[in-house]
Amino acid sequence: MIRCMYLMNSFISYYLDHYDGQIKYYDMKIDSLNRLYMAALMEMQAGKHFYPDANGTLESYLWQVDGYQPNDGCQVSIVIPTIDGIMEKENPDIDDYHVPDKLKELYRNKDYGKVWSE
Repeated sequence: MIRCMYLMNSFISYYLDHYDGQIKYYDMKIDSLNRLYMAALMEMQAGKHFYPDANGTLESYLWQVDGYQPNDGCQVSIVIPTIDGIMEKENPDIDDYHVPDKLKELYRNKDYGKVWSE
């Protein structure tokens, strides 16, 4: 058992010394290039609607989504971001968490627009 732990620690140490920094560097490059690509794509296709992904971007929904129970017995609950959560997470230094002034104004005035119901 002790030999296995020593071997595992050696692998982890080697990985951190030789690969971890490079992987983080390239992940940051990919992230910034993806943002540049999306900005160019949105400019090129100005009439098209683009929807945010679930990678830390601000999202909100106007409907209720319930969880579900698949056949294998697991229970999956769904967590939907709300306008309150968006306002709490607002950070003007991070593009994905920048809240436009108009949305802040609507939130302050509790102007949520037309409410849909079934």
